[in-house]
Amino acid sequence: MIHQMRVRSLIVAALIAAGLVSTARAAQMPALSVFGTALPEAPSAPASLGIAGAGAGDTLLAPEAFHLKHRFRRTAIDVLATNYVQWAFCRYIREGGTLAEFRVSWKSIAENVKAGFEWDDNNFSTNHFNHPYTGTLYFNSARANGYDFWQSVPWAFAGSWHWEYMGEANHGAINDWINTSVGGIAFGEALWRLSTMVLDNTAQGNVRTWREIGGFVVAPTRGFNRLLTGEAFEVHQNPPDRFPEHGGMRLDVGARVLGDERLWQASSSKLFLRLSASYGDPFLDTMERPFDHFDFTFHLNFDNAPHRIAQVKSVGYLFGGEVSRSERTQHILAAYQHFDYVDNEAFTYGAQSVGASFLSRFLTDRGFETRTEFHANAIILGASKSDYFSISGREYDYGSGVGYKFNASFGRYFSLGHSGAYIYSLNGNAARHFLNLSYLRATVPIRDYFVFGSEYVLYLADRRYADYPDVHTRNPELRAYVSWILDK
Repeated sequence: MIHQMRVRSLIVAALIAAGLVSTARAAQMPALSVFGTALPEAPSAPASLGIAGAGAGDTLLAPEAFHLKHRFRRTAIDVLATNYVQWAFCRYIREGGTLAEFRVSWKSIAENVKAGFEWDDNNFSTNHFNHPYTGTLYFNSARANGYDFWQSVPWAFAGSWHWEYMGEANHGAINDWINTSVGGIAFGEALWRLSTMVLDNTAQGNVRTWREIGGFVVAPTRGFNRLLTGEAFEVHQNPPDRFPEHGGMRLDVGARVLGDERLWQASSSKLFLRLSASYGDPFLDTMERPFDHFDFTFHLNFDNAPHRIAQVKSVGYLFGGEVSRSERTQHILAAYQHFDYVDNEAFTYGAQSVGASFLSRFLTDRGFETRTEFHANAIILGASKSDYFSISGREYDYGSGVGYKFNASFGRYFSLGHSGAYIYSLNGNAARHFLNLSYLRATVPIRDYFVFGSEYVLYLADRRYADYPDVHTRNPELRAYVSWILDK
């Protein structure tokens, strides 16, 4: 069963990566054109194609026209359908329909409501990737039916609650509810914005087909609603904020070695693939809505079971503003939401957190730019690797705590950063987890849209147990790769 869960994680991961990369395929032109105005739109269709029977002088429909009515009912149906499709698969197909946990009845539902939440024993990728991804389906069901970011938040919590109490026969898990809901919001809004870039409502023919397929893969419930409402087939306006004013995407392919204490104690080198996106610029763009700026990272390690999904990160702006500006400096104070997933042979960490962030930009007389970020976070729910067996049955502990992140970039080709987290265990072994991750990155341009990059990453963990000896680990990692830059 664990093997099947991991296969599911990889399938979902592959679909997300394929959907994002399909942006370039859909454009049928150099990848640089993915962001900003450099991407030409498909030739505008006659206005009469926007509305059946419209006259030649009519304008194309706005996107909002497809979900002006019945949005509550349709969103509720979407959320329930998401859960019941999953339940039907687990009940009748998965493991040949033998899994008792999906034999749901009115009796089991009543028992779940009476018992309330507990903690579950699922593996790390299931709880920290599969569940948040399911949360994106709930969240984007609301987004696809006309709700804004804040209005969509309750739908993520409601959809997860329904699954925990009515989708499984065993008791609902508080960790699943938080990871699915909070993670689904952070993960979901990032995918929503990226799918908006993939889609082109004015396109026709093969370009439109590829765009719709790519958008469906990135945000499935959005794609499903576009099919239901006819938005997928109708030629109409693109949203005015389809592209951020500034942004970029980078695809890295390379090799990595992970050491035990020292790099020369490393295992053989292994391949990895990483997709990074930066949406919006808090210094150069107007920040009006949540996630007008976010950074998103998706990292796969090959030949590295069961840790193939190495990292998923989403850091999204919620609200804030500029606190000072001069000719050569700019400072911003804002609230950001963080989704963190790190899993490799040596280091396991997952967290849902929010916090205050201080961003700075410095320019020299010659125009050289330095940027810094400092984030101070409250960890709503965090997970860290455990070295000893516990009654939870998991290989990691759950808890809450605090964290911080510092990043600095010097021009376009050199950056560094450090992040730390303190998690006080609430379920699992009685322990305090002190986790640190540092990196140093340098890149050299090769030609056009390609650069060569190298990184040094250091993972440090101190796990202090109440009933067992403490554990300290130090694992350096070296990466070398070629990057394909999709940038504006």
